[in-house]
Amino acid sequence: IDATISASDSVICAGDTVLLSVDGNISNAGNLIVSSNETFYTDNVRTQISSASSAGQASIYVAQATGLLPNDRVLLIVMQGLASNSSSQPEVGNYEFATIQSINGNQLTFTQALQHSYYEPSLTKCQLIRVPTYENVTVSGTLTCNPWDGLTGGVLCFFANGQITINANGSINADGKGFRGGQSVSSWGGGYQGESYYGLGTRWFESNNGGGGGGNAEWCHSGQGG
Repeated sequence: IDATISASDSVICAGDTVLLSVDGNISNAGNLIVSSNETFYTDNVRTQISSASSAGQASIYVAQATGLLPNDRVLLIVMQGLASNSSSQPEVGNYEFATIQSINGNQLTFTQALQHSYYEPSLTKCQLIRVPTYENVTVSGTLTCNPWDGLTGGVLCFFANGQITINANGSINADGKGFRGGQSVSSWGGGYQGESYYGLGTRWFESNNGGGGGGNAEWCHSGQGG
């Protein structure tokens, strides 16, 4: 077999736990068993991409590198953009997987160059998620992700080298974990739009580029819409 085997630490002492990887893929990830009545989150290590990085570069800055290690496989994804259909902006939904080669503060360097461009937070909302790799996955409870909070969350992702088994009453789902609904109102008039790939909505009856419209109590009463 022609493969490169590496360890997560260059100095190994008795009693140490070391992750071995074959061609950058962790080989001793172990099995994941989600027991009945248990909720397990796949994205406990996630962070916002905090600065611009163009396709072809091999490094990126994140808001926080805590929990990330060399050889970790990560997902980079564009969640929102002010002008997502413009050629000068990355398309919302663009994503790629990468493997961390090294970490210097909050700068991550990958084993290969990026395929997509990522822009500063003032233009887009992009996140990086550590993607866990397991051997076999057995779900009797709930396997899910943290909800989208405007910066991170809302993406359920993992790798399994072997089998994925979902038992009775078990589920893998991200129900209600994506873009948020509009805030509630108690006064007369229209409600708030739901969140979309353009960001939070305003108080308006029409849709927010994919997020639901807020409706309008007065218009609904007169039969004109909402």
